[in-house]
Amino acid sequence: MIFSMLAPRNRRRIRKIIRAIAILVCTIVICAFIPPLRNIVGYFFLPGAWRELSSFKIIWLFFADPVLPVETTHVTCDGVKAQMAKVQWMKIISEINDFPVYDPAYFQKIQTHLDVYGTSQNDLEQMEKRYRKFKPSMTPQWQREMAMTFRVFVHVMEVFNMSYFLSEGSMLGSYRHHGFIPWDDDMDICMNGSDWLKVKQILHCIPEFDVNTENNMMYKFFWKRSPLWAREDFIRYPFIDIFFYNEDTEYIWAMTSFKKNRIVFKKKDIFPVTYRPYHGMIVPVPGNIDKICTTVYNPNTCVSRDFDHLGRHFLPWYEVEYIPCKYFSRIYPFVVRHETVIKGRKATIEYLKIGKKILSNYTVYHDHKKH
Repeated sequence: MIFSMLAPRNRRRIRKIIRAIAILVCTIVICAFIPPLRNIVGYFFLPGAWRELSSFKIIWLFFADPVLPVETTHVTCDGVKAQMAKVQWMKIISEINDFPVYDPAYFQKIQTHLDVYGTSQNDLEQMEKRYRKFKPSMTPQWQREMAMTFRVFVHVMEVFNMSYFLSEGSMLGSYRHHGFIPWDDDMDICMNGSDWLKVKQILHCIPEFDVNTENNMMYKFFWKRSPLWAREDFIRYPFIDIFFYNEDTEYIWAMTSFKKNRIVFKKKDIFPVTYRPYHGMIVPVPGNIDKICTTVYNPNTCVSRDFDHLGRHFLPWYEVEYIPCKYFSRIYPFVVRHETVIKGRKATIEYLKIGKKILSNYTVYHDHKKH
C-alpha cells in the first residue's frame, strides 16, 4: 500500500534499486557456488588448496570441528620399551655436528670457489644488501638441532611403522631444495588423526626428547636440551610441528582450524605417498607433490617468512617479499628436473645444483615406488 502511494518516478527508482540488488546477489551466489567462476573472481585471495573444492565442501570443513577424546591417564613407556631399545638414540644425538648447515663456512666456500659454482661477487653482495630476508633465519646450532630432531622422528616412525608425510614448507623444501628451505625456521609433518594417542606415547618415551600435546590437533616435538621457546616453560625451540588430519572417502583436511585453508587435499593426490630426499634422508611426501606444490605455492617464486617462530609473532604483510628464485640459485641448492624414460618407466631425474655445480641427483619414478 505504501509503495502504491509513492510517485511513479520514485517507484521506478525503487524497482531499479531492487533489481540491481537482486542481480548483485545472484552474481555473488553464482560466483560463490560455481567453482570455475569463484576461482577466477577470488584468484588473489582464495587459498590454492581450496580451488578444487566445492563451496559447500569449504563451508562444511569450517563447521566440522571433530574433537578427539581427551586422554586423562598418564602415558607410560612400558609398552614401547622393547621397540625403543632398537634405536641408538644417543648415537644420533652425538652426530649432531655432522649435519650440514648454512653457516659462515658455507658462504665462505661459495666465496672461495666462485668459478666452480658460477657465482659472482655481486650475487653475494646482493644477499647482504637487497635480500637479507632470505639469509638463514636459524643459527647454525638451531639448524643442527632441527635436523637431528627430525632424524630421530624419522627413525622412531620407521621402528613403529607409523605413517606420516612432509607438508607445508617442509614439503616445498623437499621439492625445491631436497632439504630445508634455507631461510625457513620450522618443520611441518602430517599424520592421521586416528593415530594421535599412539604418537603421543611414542614421542613422549624417546630418551632426551619430549612432545607438547596441549592441543590434540597439533603436537610439537623437540629436544630437551634445546632452549626454551619464547614465553614457555616446557616447549623448546626448534621443534617439529605435527598436524593431524581427518578424512572421508575423497579428501583429507587439517584438524587444526587455522590450517584448514592450506592442508586440504584430495586423497588421490596424497596416497600412495612417494619418497624424496630431505636433508640426507629419504622421507615420505604426497604422491602428487608436483601438483600440490604448484597449486598451493609457486615453486619458482621464493617467499620470505611471514611468521617468526623463534619470536612467536607474525611479520607485517608488507614486509613479506616475493622474489624470483633464480636470484638465489647461485647461492643455495635448487633442484633442476629432467624428464626421461628408464627401462620403460617414466621418470624424472632431479639434479641438485648450486649454480652450475651438480651436488647430487635423484630419480623419481612416476609409479610411486620407493627408490
